[in-house]
Amino acid sequence: MRGDFAACENYAHICFNVPKKNFLQVIGAIKQRGIGEWQKNETEGDSLYLLDDSGNKLEIHYSTLKERIKFGKKRYGTDAQWFV
Repeated sequence: MRGDFAACENYAHICFNVPKKNFLQVIGAIKQRGIGEWQKNETEGDSLYLLDDSGNKLEIHYSTLKERIKFGKKRYGTDAQWFV
């Protein structure tokens, strides 16, 4: 399933937060294994969106939840529901 981007019909995914100091090392190890991206990053901070072998959508990111929610509220407005 690796690289089957047609299967990515929605944005629901699991995000793993890594320390900023380890981000490039983690991303480098993922890219060395040839794991493809299902989406390009358009959010604050650096992220890598990838599919695992079962087709699960994952994200590797290093900002805090507080920073991400602040960005989301600014980008998507207060009409969206925020479950935190």
